[in-house]
Amino acid sequence: MNEATYCDILCQISDGVVVFTKDDQVKFVNDAFLKLTGYEISDINHKVVSGGLFMGGNQGAMTRAHAAIASSSTFAEEVLVRRRSGEPLWCQVSIKPHYNEDGSLRHFISIYRDISAQKAAEGKAAEVEGNHRFVLDNVLAGVVVHGPDTKIRFINRLASEVLRMNEDELDGVPTSDARWIVFREDGSPMPLEEFPANQAIRKKAPVKEIVHGLKLPDDDKILWLVANAFPVLDEQGEVLEVLVSFTDITRLVETEREAQRLRQRFELAVRATQDAVFEWNVKTGQFWANDAYKKIYGYDPPESINLDNLEGSSAVQADHDKVRQTTLDAISSGKERYTLQYEFRRPNGTTGHAAVRGFIVRNETGEAERIIGTTTDIGQLTEANAALEQSEERFRIIADATSDVLWDYDFETGITWTGQDWPAKLGVQYDQRNIQNFQWIEMVKPSDRAPLIKSFQNAIKSEASTWEFEFKAHSVAGEAIDLAVKASILRNPDGRASRILGNMRNVTKEKRNLEGYTRARALEAVGQLTGGVAHDFNNLLMIIL
Repeated sequence: MNEATYCDILCQISDGVVVFTKDDQVKFVNDAFLKLTGYEISDINHKVVSGGLFMGGNQGAMTRAHAAIASSSTFAEEVLVRRRSGEPLWCQVSIKPHYNEDGSLRHFISIYRDISAQKAAEGKAAEVEGNHRFVLDNVLAGVVVHGPDTKIRFINRLASEVLRMNEDELDGVPTSDARWIVFREDGSPMPLEEFPANQAIRKKAPVKEIVHGLKLPDDDKILWLVANAFPVLDEQGEVLEVLVSFTDITRLVETEREAQRLRQRFELAVRATQDAVFEWNVKTGQFWANDAYKKIYGYDPPESINLDNLEGSSAVQADHDKVRQTTLDAISSGKERYTLQYEFRRPNGTTGHAAVRGFIVRNETGEAERIIGTTTDIGQLTEANAALEQSEERFRIIADATSDVLWDYDFETGITWTGQDWPAKLGVQYDQRNIQNFQWIEMVKPSDRAPLIKSFQNAIKSEASTWEFEFKAHSVAGEAIDLAVKASILRNPDGRASRILGNMRNVTKEKRNLEGYTRARALEAVGQLTGGVAHDFNNLLMIIL
């Protein structure tokens, strides 16, 4: 092919073409190049082109192109150059050397392809992507984009903070990765197919409000999230991507669970207390009370209470105005708490004395909305206290009057109780304040201490309900005396001893009397035996005589 044909072919090419010699002199330019750059043929023909690049301005590209030409190698880059008018122009530039048959360098061909539109589109796309990323990084939700294979393609800043992993760590990680340990709301493991992204891919439709727990690596704490997953479909309805947004609700879940625990405690406390616990809506009159209300008043709590009409309440006629006025004053005064006492009458005709303690719940403006409180039948309480005091008085009298020393030991608290002046009752010299922690063992004769302790331990460790033991001690006068302890062992349902109650007494005289009685009976028996022998001997003598 001759050179004229070769030039005609190059002029038909839509890309700009420049041919220059190995000495950087322009040998040929096509029409597309002149149109692209705005140059005239006279501006270019036989010009020396440094580095092979027209429309200079990008010094870095010029240097790299010159180095490629100097080494007879290929240069290819996207270069921002300028037209003759100075207008910037993005071109895909390639400069390639051509050689003669003998291998010597013949010339260079430089091709310019206009990529301004492509660059503008890429710039627009980059701008849009930058705007989208800015939005996604600043929304108040974690955002994760999955491919149709569930592999992660993008996570925003908040998702990275919540999951405590950056985008590089999660890039390409599928939902089947072992690091995802996910739980349902009830705490059971969540199957892979129930993951929000997997559901959206399978259904090819959005899934919303999926609450699940996530255990992060190297952390025993469970993170609770509520997630929505939205699939992006192509024209054929196939999933291109899945966008999952989630909100961290860990504090909300923990708060709800704590509220549930508090409700359970409140319900148990309300059921256990002897007081009536009530809640009264001041505006609607709606009233609620626990079961103790009926035990105190003798009838079921009313469904509503109206301060303007207390005649149907349990308060006696004389106290109607007192109840109404005290409550109204507390509501209007801005107080949070108030107390009230009044008499009431039960359906069976008996009367009681109620003590009310109320807490007023107000809104932001200070207006009363509800009253929560308790009612105690202080009449029953007074009777119970009086009975208790009477019982305690009787016990004190008995404890002081008896010659035995009464005592009580609590295994849980380690506290020992005894009656007053117990050393004097036993006839021993001992500081009664040293009764705790079994210090009283010091008054026991040393030879009896180990057997006493062993007997006590055996009784406690066994299933015995009683314990008895006798031991010797020294009296105030220094004489040996005998003491006896007898106790009942109280046990928990599991058989473990909880308390031991008993008495200790001085049995020295009893033992001495018993020993004297035994000796007298023995002497009497000897006398009877001797008398019998003498009588028989006398009879034998009579026969002999």
